[in-house]
Amino acid sequence: MPITRSSRKTGKSLRAGVSVAGALWAGLSVGVAQAPPAGQASAASRPLTPAEQLVKAYIDAVGGQSVLDSVKSWELTGHPLDTKRFNPDKTKLVLFWKAPEKARATIKTLNSDVAEGFDGQRAWILRQHGHGHKLSMEKQDILQIICNPLRFTRLPVIYPGVAMEGKGKVEGRDVTVLLSNVQWGDRRFSFDDETHYLVQIEDHFKSGDPPRFTRLRDYQGVEGLRIPHVIEQNWMDQLEGGGVRIVKVKLNVPIRDVTFENPR
Repeated sequence: MPITRSSRKTGKSLRAGVSVAGALWAGLSVGVAQAPPAGQASAASRPLTPAEQLVKAYIDAVGGQSVLDSVKSWELTGHPLDTKRFNPDKTKLVLFWKAPEKARATIKTLNSDVAEGFDGQRAWILRQHGHGHKLSMEKQDILQIICNPLRFTRLPVIYPGVAMEGKGKVEGRDVTVLLSNVQWGDRRFSFDDETHYLVQIEDHFKSGDPPRFTRLRDYQGVEGLRIPHVIEQNWMDQLEGGGVRIVKVKLNVPIRDVTFENPR
């Protein structure tokens, strides 16, 4: 798939390794408000910045703040997009999310069973018949995106310094781009000018690896909420990438906190 850059070439990116998220590629806190830092006014008591206005349009497009606030958890089932490594008919992918930031992903094939999780403080990976290990920051980031594809409806809270960069294009469509300087480099968020959906996350890491592009596609309505059902990722030096296709969504399912804890 050809990659259309949405902005300038700056920075580098870091490639994910082998894990549930890494294999799939190669939690917005819905309903939970956070107080602004001391000395800063809340968004409700001051005019919205241009970046906040853009995110608000995104929130409205996916269902509105009240609908987001009503969702406390979900269970997503689907399969990896990488059909060369995974047989969709024999691979089961289950993604769990629970407010505020808990996430868990499991992928089961005929020959393997791998799980990753984030309990709100620690991220881990567990392979079949193995011991749990700490999950890297980069893989935790991917885990939280695939388990919560609407995570960035709270973009100004997650990245307080996010700002407007300008106009761009993603696959021929006009987009507006927000830029955030994150711990690992630069991250750009591209919002479709017509639908207002977040359609691309562009990562430039300091590691020296090629840039990484995460695309969110096929937004579908589920009980008043519009969730992207395809999340794919490509690197600039690869013709093909990976990702997930969601085929079933269950909102507000009861999920015990122990589900997100490292089982070993």
